[in-house]
Amino acid sequence: MSNDPSSGRRDINDSRTLLPWYACHFAAVFCYSMVSNAIYFLCIYQLKVPVSRTLWVAAGGGLVYTAAAYFSGRLVDRWGAKRVVLASTALCLLVFITAAFAVAYENFYLMAAAILLLNLLATPAWPAIESAICRTPGTLRLGTRMMLYNLSWSSSSFIAFFLTGMCGALLGWINLCIALGGCLIVILAVTALWTIPQAMLHKEHTADHAEDAAIPLEPLKANTLLVMAWVANLFAFVSANAMIPLMPAVTKDLGIINTGVATAVGSIYMLARVIGFVLAWLWVGWRYRIRWKLTFFSILMISTYFIIVAQGVTELILLQIVLGLALAMIYSGSLYYAMHLSRGSGHNAGIHEAVIGVGTVIGPALAAMAGEAGALGPKALTILLVQVAGLSILLGLSFRLKRRLNRKEAQSL
Repeated sequence: MSNDPSSGRRDINDSRTLLPWYACHFAAVFCYSMVSNAIYFLCIYQLKVPVSRTLWVAAGGGLVYTAAAYFSGRLVDRWGAKRVVLASTALCLLVFITAAFAVAYENFYLMAAAILLLNLLATPAWPAIESAICRTPGTLRLGTRMMLYNLSWSSSSFIAFFLTGMCGALLGWINLCIALGGCLIVILAVTALWTIPQAMLHKEHTADHAEDAAIPLEPLKANTLLVMAWVANLFAFVSANAMIPLMPAVTKDLGIINTGVATAVGSIYMLARVIGFVLAWLWVGWRYRIRWKLTFFSILMISTYFIIVAQGVTELILLQIVLGLALAMIYSGSLYYAMHLSRGSGHNAGIHEAVIGVGTVIGPALAAMAGEAGALGPKALTILLVQVAGLSILLGLSFRLKRRLNRKEAQSL
């Protein structure tokens, strides 16, 4: 038998170890995204629910998401990524059963319950998959793994949101919920049988000397950028997750009556986000650059406001392209720093996801309270003001870092 330590790894290539995680992740995101989008569009288009009520549902879901994400990060480090993914996927069957009953009885409260259950039961899978992808054996570098992860969930959610109305019209909304639940059973079986055993996952992310060398020599800057990335991601998801319950009202106000067309038009920013993730992978100049972080956030802040108050379909589409690109760059920074600086920690992955949940609570909740129940203008202004506060925090962190670095440099002279 060969004493070469690499000889035992020849059969463990990237496609065998990593592809199953990406495939299951893609399929699960598709199912979860389509059922949530279907619920929000049915609430606005079929049940005629005021947009403020759907915003409250989104805020409640965000609150559940935040708690579930934070504690599930610790759970991943304790139980192991694969066990958490399997448990989460199995429990999510309750979401599709609840959604099917909600659609059958046209009951808003059951629809709200389905959203809350989705945020509670699906959320533990995300930090688990992030950690598993980072710690799975293979030669693929961390930046590429994170890009493929981002590409997986963003392209899957775009396809799901784009096709929601068409699939609902073709299958019927009840049958759609049942079909998605059936897909989840397949995902569960594939995850159990195809992904590598828990014991094969490393304790840290796969070593990559080139990327380790890219970490700034000044740890103060690295740690500050990690905090800035989480703050930016929090306020970015004030936009991203407020957009999901708001978009049906925006498209309806623009006169788009057909739900198939409405879900397609309202998903353009998700397509742009997919392209943005590829750009974030190809161009690495944004890494550990504070000015780029501030630039992307400013673009996101302005485009969000004008999307909500858009006066035409063309304007809505163009602004969504800008928003999607900015979202991709901000999210890429948050996840990359969280995983790169912590060696793939499940706990840090949980914080990354919890930050998203906090943004989901703040944005929809404050927007729901602004103006009349169906008025979009005051809700857009409220979200803008929240993001101005976020930009102020980022600028404060940036100036604080600059002062501390200058002081440290002066002391070393």
